[in-house]
Amino acid sequence: MYVTNEIAINYGGAQLRLEFTGNGTASLYINNIERETTSSENAIGILKLNTTVQTEYEWHEFIEGIVEYKPEEIIASLWASKSILEQLVIKRRGGNEFKYRHSND
Repeated sequence: MYVTNEIAINYGGAQLRLEFTGNGTASLYINNIERETTSSENAIGILKLNTTVQTEYEWHEFIEGIVEYKPEEIIASLWASKSILEQLVIKRRGGNEFKYRHSND
């Protein structure tokens, strides 16, 4: 059984959330509405999810969630208009997960 991990932030008045599991499933939510879900049967690879969202002052931003599955770690990140907003790195060691978070505040 795999734990669901997430990155959740407020960006320009919109609630962004990227949910992902250790077995290759990811979903992108904007204001608690699921915009895209994808999965892969491969243990190693990259999942990309994207959508546009209207932020404050009626700007339209391209939002992207990327989850990269590697043998030793999972790297998940949220992007807005090609700028990283937040990143979460989960180290895989002997069935245990160790989380490291990077925020672009």
